[in-house]
Amino acid sequence: MTPRGSRSAGDGPEGAVRHWKKAGRFLAAARHDRDGRHWEAAISSAVLGGIHLADALSLWYTGRRSATQRHEDATDRIEGIVEIDAPVRRRFADHVRALLEVKNLVQYSGDESRATDADEAITHLERALAAVAPIAKGAGWLGP
Repeated sequence: MTPRGSRSAGDGPEGAVRHWKKAGRFLAAARHDRDGRHWEAAISSAVLGGIHLADALSLWYTGRRSATQRHEDATDRIEGIVEIDAPVRRRFADHVRALLEVKNLVQYSGDESRATDADEAITHLERALAAVAPIAKGAGWLGP
């Protein structure tokens, strides 16, 4: 169910695989940037990975994804997909929202990012991926 007043873009279930793969690439980029001590870049990559993961799920189940500038809309869409078990939806949403909190803290405060911020963002993306891994496996996104 699309939240009232939100925008969405169609790409169909086949787009889900592309967004799932992008989420994995952003996780790899986040780890690389963390290892290079580029904390802001690591956090940004982790957040983008979370958004792509939300898009993958939304496309798989609804054929549409969020197309707004408000990142929270992507997570809100997932919470409305009743075909995803409630505990999975909740775990996924909790981790993506936590990712967005780290992003907002780092992006909008004048403080410099720290290694712990990057670690926290990466951990939340890893846990969001783990929460929906059974869906990805059942959908065939993980390969043979």
